[in-house]
Amino acid sequence: MGEPPDAEEGTLKSVIGDLLATRGVKAGDKSVSFGMAWMLAGVMGFFWKLFNLKGEPPITRQMLRMIGKPFTLNIGKARRELGYAPRVSWKQGIAEMQSSIVNCTDFGNQRPVVRSPSTVDPR
Repeated sequence: MGEPPDAEEGTLKSVIGDLLATRGVKAGDKSVSFGMAWMLAGVMGFFWKLFNLKGEPPITRQMLRMIGKPFTLNIGKARRELGYAPRVSWKQGIAEMQSSIVNCTDFGNQRPVVRSPSTVDPR
């Protein structure tokens, strides 16, 4: 098995899409532009303050700064300072999660269920 790379690029949408796919769920393909989301977050923030609403708006500009743009995960510092060494790359981990799914019937609905290798019936 080769060494996983220090940096993997992606977006939060691709990460969540990959994770959902391991459970047999198809991520939606609808989206709005970053500019539109930025404007909506500003409007929501304004009304939350104006009407002194509790909690946070459904989307904030701070949230958009974190999730609205492509990002790179670089584990170089964790390798150097903590001695971290991943066992598999992100893509390999997603593939392993996908292969661990076993379809079963739960209350009449087809739902993917994850079973660890020790709980899978060998038959």
